Amino acid sequence: MSERELRPTKLNLIMARRRLAVADKILRLLRNKREVLLSTIFREIKRAEALSTEVGPAWAAVLAGYRRVSSLMGVRGTDALTLSVTRSPKVRVVRRLVFGIP
Repeated sequence: MSERELRPTKLNLIMARRRLAVADKILRLLRNKREVLLSTIFREIKRAEALSTEVGPAWAAVLAGYRRVSSLMGVRGTDALTLSVTRSPKVRVVRRLVFGIP
């Protein structure tokens, strides 16, 4: 209903108050949900940063070795070498739901 169609009766006032109360409850729930999601995101960011600092030195050594091999063998020789490797690391991806949000 638009504002012009709403007549100032007691019943319309009661209905408007109920709608406002429901809207306030929904807003409070959405704010709580936002806080939980943000805290979850920040916790995962901290965990990712900790893993990055743990893996960082090893990754730098791998890149340095790759650059050294690449400079000695050339790009084509390095590509052939990488294609000959049959073992690859196992990666596990975990999907978590927070409030039903993937």
